[in-house]
Amino acid sequence: LGGPRRPWPGVLGRALEEHPLPDAQPPSSLSVAELVRWTRQPLRMLGRYRLGLPYDGGGDEVLDEEPLSVEDLERWQFGELLSRRWLQGKRDINTTEATLRARAQLPPASPGRAALEAQLGTVAWVGELLPPGGAIERHAVRLRAGETELVGSVETVGGEVVDFAVDSPDGARRLLRTWVAMLALAAASERPVRGRVIGMGTRKPAMRALVTPSEPGRCLQGLLSDWQRARRGACLRLEKTSRAVAAAYLAGGNDPVDEAQKAAWRAWSGGQRGGESADRGLRTLFGDAAPFVDEAGSLRPAFIDEAVALWKPILAAMEGP
Repeated sequence: LGGPRRPWPGVLGRALEEHPLPDAQPPSSLSVAELVRWTRQPLRMLGRYRLGLPYDGGGDEVLDEEPLSVEDLERWQFGELLSRRWLQGKRDINTTEATLRARAQLPPASPGRAALEAQLGTVAWVGELLPPGGAIERHAVRLRAGETELVGSVETVGGEVVDFAVDSPDGARRLLRTWVAMLALAAASERPVRGRVIGMGTRKPAMRALVTPSEPGRCLQGLLSDWQRARRGACLRLEKTSRAVAAAYLAGGNDPVDEAQKAAWRAWSGGQRGGESADRGLRTLFGDAAPFVDEAGSLRPAFIDEAVALWKPILAAMEGP
């Protein structure tokens, strides 16, 4: 689609206008974890890199930062921790409760215990959605992609990359993290890799399966090029909103651009948590402005370009309905 790249609104836009980032040489190495962070949240990462703002994972890594509330427990936000313990055979509720309290990750006294008991049934469902032979293995990754060496490790469960979502298994953030890990492992091992994201469906956990494309190295190189552009402030991409735009645009219809713009506003303004506009980090960067539209209120053509470039292979890799 092409089109001019107008400055971002808010403090990030002002900073980039006043002090443009130079075209820097790519570093000699990059960790898999860092590539995951840039792919998931390039604008948050740019805020950290350019403005010194903290990166908190958008509330996605709360288990490492603060105690969980009863509301969080009821939303299954500690599903990953419980599911990992389930995999390891640590299924006794008293031991699990003691571990969570020792880590200050469970509300005090009876409310925490009641919420924990209510959620153990959910985790039992999760166990049924995990790959068979579910041993946790860590695989070292080291490969050359262009001028950059990608290093780090990827965990698998039963040979598959597995992630756990707070809500839907189709959540953009978890799909992106799983996708990057799958590509890195497939390119490093030169074999196909499968993945799955487990999250809450309508009444019980559901699973979204993915399979790596025939040329994972090529997709990975595209992500690294994206990362280079993101570091220079040239990345026009969000998470949920970009995914919604890509899906609507690729679905076609009489006016794909109009459908993409409608989908962008739904993802930005609506949803269970108030849409992506409720993201604290994005509000810090852009205030009340919607960064995906230009001064005339039209969806930026470059926003569609980047959304489709990232999400088209991921949507194609999804299995099932």
